[in-house]
Amino acid sequence: MAVSIAGGVGAAVLGDHLCLTVQVEPSLLRQGGRLVVETPTGPRSLWLTAQDGVRGLVRVAGQGLPPRGRYGRGHLFIRLQAVHETPSQTEAEDKRRRFNAAWAA
Repeated sequence: MAVSIAGGVGAAVLGDHLCLTVQVEPSLLRQGGRLVVETPTGPRSLWLTAQDGVRGLVRVAGQGLPPRGRYGRGHLFIRLQAVHETPSQTEAEDKRRRFNAAWAA
C-alpha cells in the first residue's frame, strides 16, 4: 500500500514524525506563554517555556503519524521561528535543521 502525504510550506514528515514550522512573536520565545498551533488534527493549544524558545523546538508526544506494524505512534515536532527571522535559504540547511531536531528528540 502506498500512502501520499501532501504538506504545505513549513510542514514535513520525517519517519513516523510530523514536523511543522510556525511563526512566533519574539517576546513569546523569550518569555514563554500560550501558543495555538493549527495541526492536521485541528487546533492545539501549547504552553511554551522560555527554554522551548531558546531551543526553538517543541515536541508533542504521540501526535505524529498513527502506529503501523511494528512501529509506534510518532511525535509532532513544532519548530518555532521568530516572525522577523527569514526562512532557510537552501534545502540543505532545512534538511540539516530537521535532522538536528529529530536527533535531539
